[in-house]
Amino acid sequence: MAMFWEFFTFEIRFRVKSISTYIYFLVWIAFSFLTVASESFGPVGNSNGKVLLNGPWANAINDFYACLFGMIVIAAIFRHVHPA
Repeated sequence: MAMFWEFFTFEIRFRVKSISTYIYFLVWIAFSFLTVASESFGPVGNSNGKVLLNGPWANAINDFYACLFGMIVIAAIFRHVHPA
């Protein structure tokens, strides 16, 4: 367990210094806010008014877009890992 905490604290200290961490966080917060607060954002904005803001189809599409963005973030994070 001690080894886990050593790696964990190193990663936290390393990521806190990186500006990209804050940019990714802000983009995710903005996406999450807009998907629930705006009727003209995402799949609901492109529909004919018959798609519910919190309906299953809109939630599935928003989750899909969040996962795609997550893959980009994960690729960017692991790109900066330095070999030992």
